[in-house]
Amino acid sequence: MSLRLRLTLAFLAIVSLMLVVAVTSFFNSRLTQERVAALRSDMGLDLRRVDLESVSLEIEGYWSPNGAFVATKVGVAPGPRRPKLRGAIQELDSGAREILLFGRTIVVEKDAEFVDAEDAAAGFGGLQAGQRIEVTCRVDEGNWTADKIKTQGVKTKDKIKGTSTRSDLDGVAPETIEISGLVISLPQSGEEAPQSALRHLELATKITQAVTECRTGAYELVGRRIATAELDEVLERDDPSEHSGSERMIAARESFDQYLNLLQTGIAPSLPSPSVVVARWVALLGKHRETLNDHIDALLSLSSEPARAQQYLDDSFSPFLEEELLPLVYAFQAKSEEQLGEQLQDLVTSTTKTTRLATKTSAIAALLAFGLGFLLWRSIHRPLKDLQEAASHLGQGHLDTRVPVRSNDEVGVLAQAFNRMASQLATTTVSMGNLENVFDSIGGALIVCDAAKLITSVNQATLDLLGYEHSELIGKHFSLICKEKEPAGAPADAGILSTNETVFQRKDGSAVPVSFTGSELTENGGLPVGFVCMALDLTERKQMEERLRHSLSEKKLLLQEVHHRVKNNMQVISSLLAMQAGQVEDRETIARFEDSQNRIRSMALIHEQLYQSDDFSEIAMPSYLEMLMSHVLQSHKHDDSILVQLHVDELTFNVDQALSCGLIINELVANAFKHAFPDASSGSIDISLRGHEGGECILEVADNGRGLNDPFDQERSETLGLNLVDTLARQLGGEVALEGDSGLQISIRFRQQQTPNLLAS
Repeated sequence: MSLRLRLTLAFLAIVSLMLVVAVTSFFNSRLTQERVAALRSDMGLDLRRVDLESVSLEIEGYWSPNGAFVATKVGVAPGPRRPKLRGAIQELDSGAREILLFGRTIVVEKDAEFVDAEDAAAGFGGLQAGQRIEVTCRVDEGNWTADKIKTQGVKTKDKIKGTSTRSDLDGVAPETIEISGLVISLPQSGEEAPQSALRHLELATKITQAVTECRTGAYELVGRRIATAELDEVLERDDPSEHSGSERMIAARESFDQYLNLLQTGIAPSLPSPSVVVARWVALLGKHRETLNDHIDALLSLSSEPARAQQYLDDSFSPFLEEELLPLVYAFQAKSEEQLGEQLQDLVTSTTKTTRLATKTSAIAALLAFGLGFLLWRSIHRPLKDLQEAASHLGQGHLDTRVPVRSNDEVGVLAQAFNRMASQLATTTVSMGNLENVFDSIGGALIVCDAAKLITSVNQATLDLLGYEHSELIGKHFSLICKEKEPAGAPADAGILSTNETVFQRKDGSAVPVSFTGSELTENGGLPVGFVCMALDLTERKQMEERLRHSLSEKKLLLQEVHHRVKNNMQVISSLLAMQAGQVEDRETIARFEDSQNRIRSMALIHEQLYQSDDFSEIAMPSYLEMLMSHVLQSHKHDDSILVQLHVDELTFNVDQALSCGLIINELVANAFKHAFPDASSGSIDISLRGHEGGECILEVADNGRGLNDPFDQERSETLGLNLVDTLARQLGGEVALEGDSGLQISIRFRQQQTPNLLAS
């Protein structure tokens, strides 16, 4: 038998067992549902048996967007009544004092009673759309007007109470009824069915409530009051103070008659003995109905004579209720509870039996499936185990491995294919010895790991580099030779798949720097099976780099010393000029000496910054110009009458450009101090150096002095300083632009030059 046929038969057998379990469970569930349906109370109300014009309906449901109230539960209360709605306000018109509830517009007049508010104005002002309320209305010619509104403690279920004003029976249950124009869609009841014990218990409880209500009305009739608040809440009655004792008695009698009629009409003669027993109790209650009516009529006739009514209540009516009617009702209620308990016990017993049956069926199906699976496993396991062991031997390099062929099914075909593959490998595969020779001929360390980073192969260069024997590395984790940890949050294989410089650890514990490269080994389908790593010894290169760093450090010290000596020499020159100026009395000559000193000082500041900095190729312009301006202002004995402002972007220039900019600013500021403000008048000098896109820079020096429009223009414009500015601007590769209408503004546009690396040169 082929493997495909065996698997097909096994599959069909398992499916058959599953179908048996499913069918058994279905019939068990169906049986349980039928028993529960038999136990369920008939909650439907047959309106064909109700005089809709003489009773009030209590309808629970929800408002449908199609303009009708959809009923989910319908109850009947004795006597007609005005409409009473409970729900959420749909719309609110404060100006017209109107609310929209269940599609009906209700006018709230100022004399309307708000149960929870001090006055009607405050009560209506507190209403809002979406708020749940309970409103009692009167309807005149289709116009709804609110008489009483309750806003606090309103229940969550939507409800409508009132007497039907329109319905079409025609011998069938109506689909809709109307209460003063409000359309209500009714649920359709099924065919008339016998009542269950749960329904009998419910009606018995209703009859008990009706008798209790009758007794309460009798006591109120004679001026006595008993606590019925809890009963009023359960029955969802209006405020009891609205009804007199006589009205309560009449309503209770109607309820008693209604519930007793429901019991009588719901008992079918064909039902088994429990329903016959219930019929006897109902017959006994029917005999006491006339007596109850006689007592109520007699007590009502004595309502104008309280003393006689009290005497009749104590001597006749109360003994009848306490000793005859209520014991009978309580006994019927107890009998209904007993029948309900028997039905529940039958349901529990039936459910237990069906559960046991389903459990046994499932257990038998599971055992059969297990046995069938075991037989199928035995027929496949042995040949597959042979193939697995052969594949393991073949993977270890034993190319002469073959498996026996025991059958002609799919497993036999697989064994034949395996043998052919082994034969082809034996003739085409390069031997492991040749591969090892190739690996050992590679000058760098070569390491092969599996997917778990366990070392599976190394070449001779790896053993020479790390000092291990071959057996000491095979099977060990890659972390044995590479201790570097992967960064936090990086993938698990990020380190071994990287290309970088790292440190390997030799067998003796010493570290060896290597250039490391890792790659992933994948099968034909792209699945990772391991890693191959290549490492080159960097010991000699690191030693050479250390010698270069030492040489570079010496070069750096030499450049610092050169800049320091140049700065000192310039300070000596500046001091000599100052001494020479001290021996001259001519003011013009002294001024020329001071100009030369300032120029030398601006150059000396460049060298001072260079030897104090780690970078000998760039000058930070903000700090340099701040130091320069401090010396310039000090040399011109600057006071607060002339405001000097410096605005410099974060720019770095090479030494040549920085020196040119410093000399230009020195000349222009000195020129402004000398010529822009005659007679020591007040003013301002603004110096700015801005960088723009593309490396373009703008240097501006502006003052608000006399400018170039007076007789001294020629004197100011032909000084050595401005000629020097023009020469330095050309060295920067820029041009000088002058504006002299209001003060003097000199701007130079030039391009920032690339900074040469002095240390690299």
